[in-house]
Formats: sequence, structure tokens, C-alpha cells
Amino acid sequence: MRVGSRIGLLDVGGPSGEGRQSTSGNQTRRLTRSAAQRLAAQQTTVHSVVEFGTSQLRDEDRPYKKRLSIRNLSEAPQGTNGPPLGVEAGEAQSSSTRKNAKSNVEKDLWHDSQQRREEFGGLLSAYNRSLSGPAFLKVIRQLTDAAQPLNNVRLPTERDDIRLYSVFVPGSEDNVYVLRRDTGGELRDLRRLSRPDDEKELRGLMAQMEKSAFQSYGLAAAARGKSTNHPHLSDLWISNKRRQEFQPLYAAYRKLPGKLDVTGSHFLDTLYKLTIEEEKRGSGQKTDVADIRLFTIRVPGTPNAVQVLRRLDASGGLADIRLASQTSLEETLDQMADSRRNSASKVLSGPRKERRDRYQLNLWKKHLAPRLADEWARFRRTQSMGDAVDSMVFIRHLNELCDKNPGDMADRRFGITRHTITPIGSSQPITVLRRKSDGEPARLRVVDSDYSEREAIRSLRLIGPKRKMEAAADEVPSKRRNILVNQRQPREASADNRSSNVVPGRQVHRITVSQQYKEKTVDVTHLITGSVGRLSGGPRALESAYANSASLIKAPRSYAGERERQVLRWLSSVMLNAFTSGMEVQAYYDRVSDEIWISSNARGTNRKMRMLLNENGLQGELQKQLQAAKSNPDTNDRWLRHAMRLEKMLNDRSVWPPDAQPVLEAIVARRFRVSSENFHFNEGGQQIDLHAEHRIKRAFENATGRMLESDRIVGTKRTCGTCAEALQFSDSQQRGPFWQTRAASASINIKAAIRNNIAKGIPTYISRDRNGALNLNVSDSDSDA
Repeated sequence: MRVGSRIGLLDVGGPSGEGRQSTSGNQTRRLTRSAAQRLAAQQTTVHSVVEFGTSQLRDEDRPYKKRLSIRNLSEAPQGTNGPPLGVEAGEAQSSSTRKNAKSNVEKDLWHDSQQRREEFGGLLSAYNRSLSGPAFLKVIRQLTDAAQPLNNVRLPTERDDIRLYSVFVPGSEDNVYVLRRDTGGELRDLRRLSRPDDEKELRGLMAQMEKSAFQSYGLAAAARGKSTNHPHLSDLWISNKRRQEFQPLYAAYRKLPGKLDVTGSHFLDTLYKLTIEEEKRGSGQKTDVADIRLFTIRVPGTPNAVQVLRRLDASGGLADIRLASQTSLEETLDQMADSRRNSASKVLSGPRKERRDRYQLNLWKKHLAPRLADEWARFRRTQSMGDAVDSMVFIRHLNELCDKNPGDMADRRFGITRHTITPIGSSQPITVLRRKSDGEPARLRVVDSDYSEREAIRSLRLIGPKRKMEAAADEVPSKRRNILVNQRQPREASADNRSSNVVPGRQVHRITVSQQYKEKTVDVTHLITGSVGRLSGGPRALESAYANSASLIKAPRSYAGERERQVLRWLSSVMLNAFTSGMEVQAYYDRVSDEIWISSNARGTNRKMRMLLNENGLQGELQKQLQAAKSNPDTNDRWLRHAMRLEKMLNDRSVWPPDAQPVLEAIVARRFRVSSENFHFNEGGQQIDLHAEHRIKRAFENATGRMLESDRIVGTKRTCGTCAEALQFSDSQQRGPFWQTRAASASINIKAAIRNNIAKGIPTYISRDRNGALNLNVSDSDSDA
């Protein structure tokens, strides 16, 4: 026995039970219910079905007659007794029904999807063949209005606006399962599910409903319009690499009947739909990148199946698609990950926010980044690896914390407040001063040991109101004129020596422009004795700079007792010789996982390095390079020595030192980890290639959750002063100079680090190679011992 509630169905009808036998197929019936029945229906918590009565439709309740009656009632004089026609039916409708009474949502849903028509088509035939598709979807909507969602079935989605209902439709033998999505109380989607225990079908329908939800609002809806083709797909097809990959498939597809005029963007949309079909079947494979999936599809017109990598954007549309069989899978994944981060950065720095973002970037670069480098690094570590997190996200987080912790007033006149907050990922609180005015972005200053509260308040006081448009005019010419006009004549002045040819009776005076109007020279902080530019000039410049610091020049030394470091140095030299564009190579052996972490300064080089180490093998590359070195008299002596010793070690296990055996085993077994992830975005949204040791530290700690032992990382160059700060070197650990580049100073306050080193007397070192020359760009040479 079914227990359910009765609802009123307007303008539609369907046979049910005895009514189907006692009336003709074309005759429709109308259900009425009392107020008590409506109250009972609202209190019902079980699954609802519809029971149809047997009362005949009144003449005025038929569609045309009802419209005529409503028009007559609206023309009737005020004070007419009796409730207007349709009040009872209107009360029976839910709020969602009333909101959609004048919309065409059912019509759009019915005509928008062939699959939806197939899902409900058989049910419509069993219910009432004479009923239109949109009208039947209206019936389904009203049935779900009266039913309660199934809470015992967990849907594979994070959206809370998609729910599963079980309703009984007259004409069907069993209950019907319906997936419904509402937004703001209004119906947005209806799909039929055969069985809730069919996980593959459920996931396929949920994926389609999520895609429809994403495409129904915001930029995705504007870009999509009513076409199945996304306008931005033409931008994907413009890429030469992508077009070359898909050109054979595209040419074969165009040979099909009626496909000659298909554009490249439409072809990509076809591939996108093929991946959706595979996703419905549950055949998509996950990759190491969160939002990129691998699909095996067969393009119409081609004999064999192909593998494609697909990435969706935030709106559920196609953001990127690549053919996986053309290049290495890992390399293609890296390129797609780069594309994702670049597109996210462009969105973050779009023209709509250009003016506001320019201020935020200046705020971060000048005031916050030098003092919040550690907090910023910890905050980024807590965020999802798939998300693009830039400095503006962190600034918004700080402002939100200040809003939640009002703090106290530091300067009432200028509205400067003091807040003690703890950013996500940090264990220690920080003190922030904020000045926030209506219509203006918030100004923040961080108070610490290097920046007192008094200095922070003075800085915030100097910030004036927002300039008006007319104030942005160039005032330089008028200033120059005022200087000459308003400067006072001196009371006593001698004639200039050059005034002999002037008109008699007149004196010429030399006027000097006040110092405050002169162009200010750049105040360059003296960072170290001798600039890096001069030190890089050659051995003679280095000899001059280190003439009185012989202890800072490191001569070739023995690596006895440090054979693990020595082998890693040899490996780094060989890899740098193979990929000179990497600038430097550093390596680190993790004794816990028995893996070698290795990196250069360039992400593109790292991708090639990973392919060589993990696929082709190191020994083959060594033999090839050593063979080429025999005919090249200009071969670097240091590299040749390292390559020959490493080859000897790999070919003869009997000479393996005991303390180097684990790292040599890892090399032979190809247990390498080469990171090609991008861990930093600069202020403009572009990527910055970190120094090799800095990249290894971040990649290692993010992947393992353990701290890297900074004294065991070794490579072709001595760790620079900035990377020494990033790796948290002790005061006794040797370091090189502070390179003045964006990559070196990423997330590090370089001036504060230099001041700290000067105060502690921490020097910078250089090397003397085996030929006796000084070199700033290499680490310590090894002796024959």
C-alpha cells in the first residue's frame, strides 16, 4: 500500500487506477483536496506519490474556459462575493511552482537535451501520449515539489542544490528516481535515474548536471550563450602545437559526410563531448594533476582510438585538451599545468581589477612581503596544490582576519587600528596596523622588531586621499615656470663674467634651481664589498676584492668521509653539462625514501632532465658525452673529471665507497625526483623559476611533510646568500654572494638578510679551482684524495 499526499495538477491530466478504465483516453481529470488534506501532506515525511481522484473537470477548469473565467473575474466590479477562481489551486502550489509559473524552464529543459527526452520519453508515453514534453516535465516538477528528497543516498557531488527524489508516476509500475537542481528556489534541471545503486550511471548524470550548473551563470553562461560551441575554444585551436597534434584527426573527421565545413573550434568541442560520454561510462583516468583526466576515445572517421588529456575550467567548460600520444605524458601534463596557472593569473590580473590590483601589488611588494615571507610560505603550503594562490589572496586573508578581530584604535585622527592576528598555517600571531576608509582599499603595515609601530603609523599617515582625475595632470612645466618666476632676486650680486656682451645698464645673475626640485639620484644600498657585477668581471677583480680575505677563498679539498656529497656533485656536473640552460644543478639524497631529489634553475630543463633520468638512463648519456669529449679540446676540465669518475663508479661496484653505496644504488635504480612545479608567482602573475636548492626544499617539504637537511644539499654552485636564508642555514654554513635577481629574492627580504649577515659577521665565500683561478660560479673543487 502506498502512502502519499495529494497535489493539484493544473492543465495536465493522466489516467490512473479505476479512472483509466471508466473514462476515455482523451478525457482528463482534476484532483481537489481540502485544507485538512493539505496539512496532512505537509506533515508527511515518507516518499510521496500521487493519487488521482475520479471527479470530472468542470468546464471553467479547462484551459481556454479557465483563462476566459479569469479575464471575466478581473473585469468584475470590486466586492464580488466568493474567492477568485484558482485560489485553491494556487495555494496547492509550492513556492518553487509559483516562481516558475510564468517561466519556460520546462520547455527549455525538454528541447535542450536529446538525452533528457530519451530519459523521460518512455515515462511520458505510459502516462499520457497526448501530453507535450514540457507539460510532462511540469508534472515531474510538481511531483518532486510534494515529495521529500532521499537523504539516505549520498550523491557524488559537493553541490548542495542537487537532490534525489523518489516519486510515483501513474502508468509506471515502480517508483521513478529523479535528480533535481534548484537555484534560489527555482527549478534549473531535471534528470531521470534508472537505479540509485548504479554508481556509473549516477556519476555520469551528476557530471552532466554539474556542467550544466556551471554553465548557467557568470562568464561561462555569457561565453556559452545558446550554442553548444564555446567561443574560447577558438583560442585553443590557435595554438600551433595543439593544432599540429590534432591535424590528422581533424582532417579525417572533415571527410565524413556533412563535416567539411567544421571549424577547428567545433572539432575540439566534438572531442570534449566524446570525453563527456567516456566520463559517463566511468572510463576517465585520474592523473597527478587534480583537474586533468586521461580519456581513451575514438574520433568518428578514424580507425583507432586515441588518448587525450582534458582539463576543465572553473565553469565546467573545456579549458585545455591535448593529444597524449604525441609527446611524453609527464611533459604534456606539465605544459597543461603551466597553462592552467597562467590562465588563473590572467584572471587574477584582469582589466576590471587592474587599478585595484596595482595598489595591492605595490602594497605587497613594498610593505608586506619583506616582513611576512615565512607566513606567506606557510599560507601557500596550506592551500590546494591545484589552486593558483597569489599575494592578493593572502592580502584578502589578512583583511578578513582584521575584520573578525576589530582590535583597538592606534590613531583616532587617521582611523588607524591595531590588530593581532594569526594567519592560516602560522603558529605565532603578528601585529598589523590598518587604515581603512570608505571607497578606498585597506592599507596594511606589519609591526615587528625591524619596523616599529611609530614608523608604521607615520607611513600610514602619509597616505593621502584618493586623487581626483584632474589632479593626475602633468604639473612639471608649471613647476619649472614657478621656479623662475617666484625665486627672489639676491640683494647683492656681482655681474657674471660672461655678461660683457649684454646691454649696458643690465646685470645678469645665474639662477640655481632649489635642491628640492632637482631630480633625485638613486640611493643604492652598499650590500657587500664590491658589487656582484664587478666580482663577476673575472679572476683579477676577485683577487682584488678578496686580497685581504684569504680565509674566504676555498681551495680544492678532499671529500674523504663525504663520498655521498661527492657523488651528488659529480651527478650535478654531468646533468648541467647535458642541460646548460639550467644555469645550475643541485641534488639532495633522502635517506628515508632512498630517493635523489635533483633540480636546475629552469622548469623546462627539469622536464627534460626527468625524461633522461627516468626513461633513457644516466649511463647511456654519460657514454655519449664522454665520447663527444674526446674530439673536443675545449671540454671543461672540471666536468670531464667528474663525468669520468662517475662512469667508473657506475661500471665497477668494487670501487664503491661504503658511505656512497646507498646513493649509487639509487642512481642505478633510477630513483630520481625532479620537480617541475611552479611554487611562486611574481606580482604581475608571471612565473618565476626559483633557484635549484630553493625549489628542492619546497618540493621536498610539500611532498613529504618533513624538513630538508640543508647541510646535505650539494651541487655545481655554492648556495647563494638568499637561498641560504630560504634553507635556514646556520651561521657557520658557507654561502656565496647575494645575487640581485627576482628568482633569487623570491619570498625573501634580501636587504634584511644582508643586514643580518653583516651584523653577525657572516662572510661570503668563493672557490679556487685546480688550475689556481678564482671562480664565483662553482662550489668547492675536490682534490685527488
